[in-house]
Amino acid sequence: MLFGVRLANEAYAPWKAQYVAYDRLKKLLREEIVDKEGEGWSENDETRFVSVLDQELEKVYSFETSKYTELSDQVTDWESKVHNSPGDITDQKQMERDLESILEETTQLDHFSRLNYTGFQKIVKKHDRLHPAYQVKPLLHVRLNALPFHNEDYSPLLYRLSSLYGFLSDNFGAPQSANSASARMSSFQQEGANAEYTAARFWVHPENVMEVKTRILRHLPVLVYNSEQNNNEQDVNDHQVVDPTVTSVYFDNDDFELYESQLERTRPKGEGEEYLPSLRLRWYGDLTNNTNVQLERKDAGGVDNVGGGALKFKEKNVWPFVNGERAVVEKAIRKMKAKSATDADVKGFEKLQQDLQSYIKYHGLKPIVRTVYTRTAFQIPGDDSVRVIMDSDISFYRAQQQQEEPVKFPHCVLEIRLKAFARHAAWIDDLMSSHLVKEVPHFSKFVHGVACLFAEDDRLDSLPFWLPDLELDIRQDPKMVYQDQKDRVKRHKEEMKRRVSVVERPQQGSEQASIEQDEESSDGEGSSSTTLTSSGRHRKPRIGYPTWTSTAPKLDMDSEDEEVELPAGVQKPRNLLRFAGEVKVETKVWLANERTFNKWLSITTMLSALTFALYNSVQKSHSESTAEKVTYLLFALTLFSGLWGYYTYMRRLRFIRQRSERHLDAPLGPIVLAVTLLLALTVNFYSTWKYHQKFTPPNNPIV
Repeated sequence: MLFGVRLANEAYAPWKAQYVAYDRLKKLLREEIVDKEGEGWSENDETRFVSVLDQELEKVYSFETSKYTELSDQVTDWESKVHNSPGDITDQKQMERDLESILEETTQLDHFSRLNYTGFQKIVKKHDRLHPAYQVKPLLHVRLNALPFHNEDYSPLLYRLSSLYGFLSDNFGAPQSANSASARMSSFQQEGANAEYTAARFWVHPENVMEVKTRILRHLPVLVYNSEQNNNEQDVNDHQVVDPTVTSVYFDNDDFELYESQLERTRPKGEGEEYLPSLRLRWYGDLTNNTNVQLERKDAGGVDNVGGGALKFKEKNVWPFVNGERAVVEKAIRKMKAKSATDADVKGFEKLQQDLQSYIKYHGLKPIVRTVYTRTAFQIPGDDSVRVIMDSDISFYRAQQQQEEPVKFPHCVLEIRLKAFARHAAWIDDLMSSHLVKEVPHFSKFVHGVACLFAEDDRLDSLPFWLPDLELDIRQDPKMVYQDQKDRVKRHKEEMKRRVSVVERPQQGSEQASIEQDEESSDGEGSSSTTLTSSGRHRKPRIGYPTWTSTAPKLDMDSEDEEVELPAGVQKPRNLLRFAGEVKVETKVWLANERTFNKWLSITTMLSALTFALYNSVQKSHSESTAEKVTYLLFALTLFSGLWGYYTYMRRLRFIRQRSERHLDAPLGPIVLAVTLLLALTVNFYSTWKYHQKFTPPNNPIV
């Protein structure tokens, strides 16, 4: 899409005059009359263009600054009302409307900044391409540094809005709680066998980040970090509160054992098989101003699943501990005893430190990848049943090379965590199914960082499945997503109606057959709901399964499955997981099927040539009838070869599209072809041999 069209479609109507005049700048370039050498472009033209460009920059910057100030003042007014006279706030609806308006305009202002920044970059790039003698890009960078409308940080405003939404929740009742709606868990992966929570991970395009944040903010408050105290809360009324910068240093050995183990988590775990936990250092904010660095040993179930595997150190003690020095451990134990810690706590702390040092030494671990990102967390204070985390501006470095250029991750990572088996609200369903996010199961920053930084290393045996998706534009058209959702709901309703009609269809057969079925279903298994049979009696269906009549198609399932009683509130899935998403088949599978079809075509061509060559060589002799029969047999074999090749090609194509587990082998065709061809050639050879035996004189034997 041309940017001019995009700008016209995406511009916020009330602010339309404040956007960059992209079409006007394009006209000033006189693109239609200027050739590649820039002939006809004068100093006056260049001065006029630069002047208008600078005016547009001033206009956009002034509007963005004034609008942000206006929104901040509106928030300040409500903060004053809340803090000075909270009891006088009786108009809940007005406060909700004002906060919603502020959130909406904040989202639009963020999009305004991004769209205009893109517009300036594109028009300058076009200028420099058309008129290479006049380069404006360096000037644009200088002006953007002086007028940084594109670098505005909206997190302080969001923190303040979060506090106001918290006031609404505490005084007028919270929005729909996290445990009050549906219990759809299909998009969540349980993090380990004994996991305390389930998690779903998504990618978010940078242009959609603000909208996602404001959607979440309406239901969950922002969790405020204090980088000086590592996770302690900070006063939200401080207008300088911003999202913290998080740094993680991941460990692995020269064989990338932990990386390979993390990749294996996406596959079913075999009996007795264990995965290696990852090991990382983590701190918030600037390390030079931070006294606490956390060493975490983390498996799929979280940090606390491996013997409480997390320790906090002062920065100066981290690397001595990692290198196995016991003095750090002994000093920490002496401090605990000086603080009158119990013997159990001291022993537990000592064992944990010994376990971590042994784990590092046994696997030969060393720092491999360093990640730096900005984190925004949403959670109700004192209630960790729902926690939403947004990581943005993610950069990956090799841990051993401090000056290396980072690998930038193009999207933001959204993680929704729920307490295991907890129900979640409808707004979470809406967010997960919206056009704003793309689900990427089992995404890991550690795995992605290793794969990006060491992709050319021969020691990496495999790469994560999501890497090819980085080349795609994950943004989706909201109208198309909405239409897809409507189509899915429509298909689901039609399928349910069809199943109900099958279940309630009267049985064909005798009265005795109906009675026998009633007696068979009276074993007490299943729920208390009943289905009316053709005999007029009621029968109890088994839980989760429809009651199929003798003329209805039956589900392909084992009889043991029908006897399982599902817990209350749990329903049997209507579709297998392999049918849940779009069909993704490797290219080599399609090509293998096509190559097989081409082989059959070549065999068909060869047989047709053999058939007509033999038919044309038939002589008017006693062997004419036998030779002709052989040619007819070969012709039939030619037709069979072509039809069989087409049949197997279409059959395998159908199985591939359906993700069928059936075998794709088809031995009948080759066997029929080989046996028939051998028979035809044998008959033809025997006929020729008999002919020579009959008409060759004895004194002239065949050589």
